[in-house]
Amino acid sequence: MVKIAVAGGTGQVAQEIIDALVATKKHDITILSRNAPTTNSESGVKYRTVNYDDKAELAEALCGIHTVLSFTQLVSSSGNNSQKNLIDASIMAKVKRFAPSEWGSADIKDIPFWAGKEEIREYLREVNEDGQVLEYCLFQPGLFLNYLAFPYKTAKHVVPLNTMFDFENRRAIIVEGHDFFMTFTTVQDLAGIVAEAVDYNGQWPIAGGIRGNRVSVSQILKIGEKVRGGPCAIETVKLEDLEAGNLKTSWALATSHPSVPEDQAADLLKSVLIGTLLSGSKGAWDVSDEFNQILPDYRFTQIEEFLAKAWEVTKLPAASDEAPRGVKSVFLAGTTSKIDTSDWRETLSTSLSTSLSDVPVTIYNPYRTDWDSSWCEDIDFAPYREQVGWELDKQVKADIVVVYFHPATQAPISLLEFGICARVPGKAIVVCPEGYWKRGNVQIVCKKFGIEMVDNVAGLREAVLKRLPVDPRGKTQRHQKADDRGQSGYSLDAGIWHE
Repeated sequence: MVKIAVAGGTGQVAQEIIDALVATKKHDITILSRNAPTTNSESGVKYRTVNYDDKAELAEALCGIHTVLSFTQLVSSSGNNSQKNLIDASIMAKVKRFAPSEWGSADIKDIPFWAGKEEIREYLREVNEDGQVLEYCLFQPGLFLNYLAFPYKTAKHVVPLNTMFDFENRRAIIVEGHDFFMTFTTVQDLAGIVAEAVDYNGQWPIAGGIRGNRVSVSQILKIGEKVRGGPCAIETVKLEDLEAGNLKTSWALATSHPSVPEDQAADLLKSVLIGTLLSGSKGAWDVSDEFNQILPDYRFTQIEEFLAKAWEVTKLPAASDEAPRGVKSVFLAGTTSKIDTSDWRETLSTSLSTSLSDVPVTIYNPYRTDWDSSWCEDIDFAPYREQVGWELDKQVKADIVVVYFHPATQAPISLLEFGICARVPGKAIVVCPEGYWKRGNVQIVCKKFGIEMVDNVAGLREAVLKRLPVDPRGKTQRHQKADDRGQSGYSLDAGIWHE
């Protein structure tokens, strides 16, 4: 077991890494924060409120800690002082390992909002100048691969952000005459590497490159065009314009962090895009591969596989704990009995998959082939309780619930499911053919609450498609789904806006 302290542990990337560490069930984890937590941790992670301006208090908080992972914000002088104090306190408390707030590119020149990182790198060199007093590693995964799937959320905590590669709208911005290499690593792979690095018995490398994918700009575009099924509109910018602070393009980044004042967002986003293009052309995002060599058996998510999965319809069967992906989720409620020659759920899922070939939508199908008719339908019978619990949970979370009343059944459970979603505006779509014994009741409820009702399964496809992010020409509409806190934003680190 390793005792780990996470500074700034409430940030997006920090939370992804904490989840990976918790999943190992090996470590004692404490989150250091300026503010007390608003909720209790269900994972056993402890919180400790600290004052980053008080070295003695920090040293006391770090007493007995083996490894410190820092995610403190570095966009101001106060942020730099906080991390310097954290470094000093780690030395005072005899912490063995320290990971400063890096989590991005190898080189930070031409990225003005990361200037604080160089100051911290130099400070760590200075404190170890006369002999190592603190083992440290600069974890550098490059740019998060998750961002290439914008606007679709592909991680639990890290929100989707757009980049120079806008595959949603099949367009990109590149630097004229510079087909430079970049490293793309999913935030999940970064978290996995950090979890293994904590257990690693050898010396941490100072430069901790994590090379999930190393590809040139032209290769990225080729993969994106293949996955999206068409060419990208390419806009080129001149290096000298970028160096002069000019961005001569028809579009720019569109998402900003909630903490950034609205009147400052445009300038910040312009700076981020210019910085990414300019630094990329000078090799900043072509990170090294130290952790690939240290952990040769680790299998990284590949770009084409990742993007192909991001732009597909996901069908999740009953009891699946896989997280939903995409801009919408659909739960298929109603009749489950195999009355007809074909299952209506499978017919609809296949039809939607064809229609939404480039729009990631998650479809929940509660039908299960392993259902045992001998199961006791009682709350004390675990398999039954878990199945019903799964269905209720997914119905509540789904954006759309389709309820089908087969005329050959009474479908009492379907009526119950209908009642659960009927009063949520825009949630339910009902299929109730002629002959269903309570069709009149269903019609009245639909009229009362403005619920769309179709007469047969054949009409269901169009009803569902109208609710999904596809325009009449089949193109994806811009739709961003925020994280659980209702926030989305651009980060000043490779996917992170620190505490």
